[in-house]
Amino acid sequence: PEDFLLLLEGTRRVFVLCPVGRVTIIDLLPPAVEVGFAPVQYTVNEAGSFAVLTIIKRGTFVQDVSVDFTTLPGTALAVDDYETTTQTLLFTPNIRSLTVSVPIVGDNTAEPTEQFFGDLSNPMGRVTIFQPTATVEITDDDPPVIIRCTERDYRVREDNGTVTVCLQKDVDTLEDLMLNVAAGNCDPPDALANQDYTPATNAVT
Repeated sequence: PEDFLLLLEGTRRVFVLCPVGRVTIIDLLPPAVEVGFAPVQYTVNEAGSFAVLTIIKRGTFVQDVSVDFTTLPGTALAVDDYETTTQTLLFTPNIRSLTVSVPIVGDNTAEPTEQFFGDLSNPMGRVTIFQPTATVEITDDDPPVIIRCTERDYRVREDNGTVTVCLQKDVDTLEDLMLNVAAGNCDPPDALANQDYTPATNAVT
């Protein structure tokens, strides 16, 4: 409801007993409905074709309402990990929920779990957005990266000063990989640290 004031002013021969009155306008329309994501967290495997997001309507209204849906990047990027999806969602009076399917883009490269977002905006009609954002996580379907020495045993002359060890990974990756390489005594010890070799730990990228 909305109010306004009614002001009465008397003339020279008229006395106004109650100069101010309040008028209340009663809204004949029902309360606005609400729309939003439910649930707000989704997980899809990279091998899946689509991420399906659900948007629900709460409340009852006899007219159409609408909101706009779009995807927003996070650690997952459009084109590389998913296809940009934009859509206007129209809720007629008898529709309680709608879904949006976002195509997922797979690859053959091992990578960590990534995420992007669904976003609701631009409500049209008697509607408000109660949950405007949903998160979609894309899990990798590629096997873990295996790193191994190219040789099982290495032989080096005592006067060489250093030994070179070659490492090899079995698949290509989008991100840099890091591991620590350390030298230590055998069990039982043969060559001894600080006598026959210098113990060291090196980070390899």
